[in-house]
Amino acid sequence: TPLLESNKINANREDGVSYEGTSSGLARNNIVDGNGDDGFDITDNATPTVEMNTVFLNGDDGFEISVFAAPDIMNNDVRDNEDVAFSYEYIAGGTIAGNTCQNNRGMRFIPAGNGDVILAPTTSVPLFLNVVAGGCTLILY
Repeated sequence: TPLLESNKINANREDGVSYEGTSSGLARNNIVDGNGDDGFDITDNATPTVEMNTVFLNGDDGFEISVFAAPDIMNNDVRDNEDVAFSYEYIAGGTIAGNTCQNNRGMRFIPAGNGDVILAPTTSVPLFLNVVAGGCTLILY
């Protein structure tokens, strides 16, 4: 299992870290900032564990989770990103736990085939023990 630990990942034109296909692994204690798109882009059937990272000042989302991805995202500091802290799209799953989200636009859940901001009935994303503060709103319609 690949380990991405104690790195500074910044000022890239696109995503800071991208998990695609059936990738997995552990991303821990990284600083992911100032990237042109998302701090973390987790898509397809990827199932990484992402913990204790600082994710800030990225050009879009702190985390974008899409398609069938099912990451475990725990104990991260996600702040001051241009858009939302977490964007769940289509029928992605996994767990969001113990994260601090501050000064982002919120958390967004978008089902397949619908541009509205909504938590899809097919999406099962446990949200627990997260701190959401400083102008950050959890959006569940």
